[in-house]
Amino acid sequence: MPDSTAAATVFPVNINETVTDSLKISAYTTWTYGRQHILQRETVRYVVVNPVETIANLQPGLSFTLYKTKEANYKKLDTLPFVTTGVFNFPQPFVFGPPVEAVYNWVKVNGFVKIDTEGDYLLTTGFEDSPLVFLDNVPVINRDKNCYVEPQKALLHLKKGYYALKGYYTADDVNSSQKLLQLKAADGRVLDPVTYLYHL
Repeated sequence: MPDSTAAATVFPVNINETVTDSLKISAYTTWTYGRQHILQRETVRYVVVNPVETIANLQPGLSFTLYKTKEANYKKLDTLPFVTTGVFNFPQPFVFGPPVEAVYNWVKVNGFVKIDTEGDYLLTTGFEDSPLVFLDNVPVINRDKNCYVEPQKALLHLKKGYYALKGYYTADDVNSSQKLLQLKAADGRVLDPVTYLYHL
């Protein structure tokens, strides 16, 4: 664990290690001005996601279900009555107004990510209050990590095909002007959601 007595390291740092489960990284940053000290920790997880078999009759966008509830645990949402369902056709704000007296505006999204070319892709969220996003039932963005710090990132090597996507987030004014998901190709191109997000 680095501290104020550790030798400084020039960034970027190349780490030549095989990651079979997870790799924990810590950085201790100091500034002479103001004597600020910041300890940052990051965990790089190795995950495997697999495409599903080809699915017919898919439509553009993600399907969503809106819940207004005091329940804070997303795992219990499917047992509760919902307010409405619909489809997000991008671009569209992902907000349903401010919550009322500890009532959460929970949104559950379902759909598929279509990959036309095998390669490395960067999946990010612009939400300040991070969502929870699963691909192939594997959490690739976790709302319990990096909240209010910076957008979370998942670097994924994806084969050609369709990947089942599921996600949960609380819709309020904090994320009203931010993008839920963004997908970049290895060359840095930001892909148009209309070309890769689908639902049944």
